[in-house]
Amino acid sequence: MSTTIKQISKISGFSIATISKVLNERPGISTPTKIKIRQIAEKLNYFPYCKPRTSGLSQRMFKYIGILNTQYEYYIRSQVESGIEDILSSDGYHILKLAFDEEHNILCDKELFFRTIEQDKSIVGLLSNTLGLSDKIISKLNNNGIPVVIIDKYTDFGKCIVVDNEQAIYDAVIKLISLGHTNIGFICPESVGKDIWDERLNGYKRALIESGIEYNPQLIEHENTFNMELVEIATKNLLERVQHLTAIVYISDRMAIAGMKAIRDCGLKIPDDISVVGFDDIEFDNYLTPSLSSIRQPAYEMGKKAARLLLDAIKENNYKHEVVRLKTEFILRESVRSIK
Repeated sequence: MSTTIKQISKISGFSIATISKVLNERPGISTPTKIKIRQIAEKLNYFPYCKPRTSGLSQRMFKYIGILNTQYEYYIRSQVESGIEDILSSDGYHILKLAFDEEHNILCDKELFFRTIEQDKSIVGLLSNTLGLSDKIISKLNNNGIPVVIIDKYTDFGKCIVVDNEQAIYDAVIKLISLGHTNIGFICPESVGKDIWDERLNGYKRALIESGIEYNPQLIEHENTFNMELVEIATKNLLERVQHLTAIVYISDRMAIAGMKAIRDCGLKIPDDISVVGFDDIEFDNYLTPSLSSIRQPAYEMGKKAARLLLDAIKENNYKHEVVRLKTEFILRESVRSIK
């Protein structure tokens, strides 16, 4: 007999409502409570994903693709998922979704999910949407006959779909330089290695160096949390530290929107005093005042290509390393001005 939420409630001492909130990733529950409930659920081999309520031959005939999500920019994630679903649904596959909370480093759900995938023979492939998986995990799943495609995260071992992050920032900074900007700030998380943030920082550096502008680390401000208030603080720190700054590039639109507020709080005007560039080109950018210049990711196309890559891997039993890089597009709007 499978484990029920009622059994988890009885053992943990928490109410059924609390258990349900935790297992369905709803807000309002403290991190210690989440961890305790998930640990008990794991020991009882409970996993809260849903399949159609069928049985017998019809249940065994279903083919499932697992999709792992993080708490990432919703608009981008939803566009990626739309591309995935359009391909998979036309090929007769069903989709299982699970979101992970990377911000609080909650790992037990992830481990349980992987064990469940390995045991469930109807799951034939896995798409990881913005969630980086280790080579060890990818190898383990491959050894169990489950191909994996990582979306928006680079991997040296498995298959992945990414945008050319370095070239994306390079193009945006080159555009700013062509408009007369030479003191260009950059706000991003701090990373080491082949991470998308590191690639974007490399694009920033390369654009400056190739344009004959000396790279100055003082123009870089690191902010790792994506918390809006902390991005505001990071922006103000950069503005206080660097004189004559004329533009700031952010590695996400969410960060850029928080930065725009901080710039105004400092008594500066956009773009008269500071030009601003974001990354993602989310749906709200064109409705901001001023509208936000941004780097457009081909999110829907990423989802479609990831799904096709996975289907080919399933059909061909192909687990070889493969990287597909897609181009971005710089969208110039009102938040950037020429200072020539």
